[in-house]
Amino acid sequence: MVFLFLHSAWAMKEDVRVEEEQKESNFSEESAEETSELSQVVSPCCLVCSVYKNYPHIFSYLETRDIVRFEQTAKHPDSQIVAIACCCGRLLSLTHKNISDDFFSSITKSYYRNIRFLDLSHAQLNLVLLSSLPKTLEELSLNEVQSSSHDARVTTELMDAILEFLNLKKLHLAHSGITDDEVKKITHLSQLSDLDLSRNKLSDIGAQSIAQMQGIAFLNLSRNRIGDVGAGHIAHMKGVLHLDLFWNQIGFKGARSISHMKGMTSLSLSGNDIGDAGARSIARMQGVLDLDLSCNAIGDLGAQNLAGMQGLTRLDLSCNRMGDAGAGSIAVMKGVSSLNLSGNWITDRAFEVFFK
Repeated sequence: MVFLFLHSAWAMKEDVRVEEEQKESNFSEESAEETSELSQVVSPCCLVCSVYKNYPHIFSYLETRDIVRFEQTAKHPDSQIVAIACCCGRLLSLTHKNISDDFFSSITKSYYRNIRFLDLSHAQLNLVLLSSLPKTLEELSLNEVQSSSHDARVTTELMDAILEFLNLKKLHLAHSGITDDEVKKITHLSQLSDLDLSRNKLSDIGAQSIAQMQGIAFLNLSRNRIGDVGAGHIAHMKGVLHLDLFWNQIGFKGARSISHMKGMTSLSLSGNDIGDAGARSIARMQGVLDLDLSCNAIGDLGAQNLAGMQGLTRLDLSCNRMGDAGAGSIAVMKGVSSLNLSGNWITDRAFEVFFK
């Protein structure tokens, strides 16, 4: 009953978020109109210390279009400074849009002139003009973008443009056709902490390049083909908290390498083939809270080893080869609030153990 309640609450919040993003997208052209250039650069600290400190509180409750309208009627110049700061601190989402060239030339004169968060996923645009976006960007999502020129060099144009944004901390490039050679360019973005390269064309060579990056906390390489060798390279990375290696042709050797990583809280090796031997290695990891080992040919022996893990709150072992014995081992685990054992060889009688 609690799960249903939380799920409903999430859905309500999601609806509100989607509605807000749609409103933000519809206003993108209006908010990109020319405004007078600022005579000075004002830091967030100065804004807070301003005598007009009420403006940030007011703007936090308004949509971007309302902020602009409010500022246009304000009588004090500080209101525009605060308005620009508030707009630039919000996510501008233009997903699934056809972005005109005018957008890139006008954004630097708009209330988004110092934009920090931008999502252009699934949009169609002139990729060459990406480099003209403000260099203040910290989070950029370009999942499955398309070139408006339909140029065959889409990936090359995309990667060359991204290198301009040295302040990026979050970069999402899912399903972008990135190869081992092209991923080397990303390693020059030294501020990155969140990197999504899922559904690309990376092998163990690309994984080796990524492994040289420092400071990556969230790494998604799902639906590539890095294999055991690539997993061995990734295992040398320090500070990774969330790692997704779903569907990467990883066996028990790769799982053994990954098991040596320290400090990880979330791990997905779903859709690989680590078997009981790989599960035994993963079971030695400490500190993992969320573990997804679905579709990995894990049997009762592997389940028995995994049952000894401490601190897990979410465990997905669906679509494996566990029977009643494996289910019995998992049933004694403490603290697991979300458990998925569907798609195994477990009888109804064995499931009764979970309800005692």
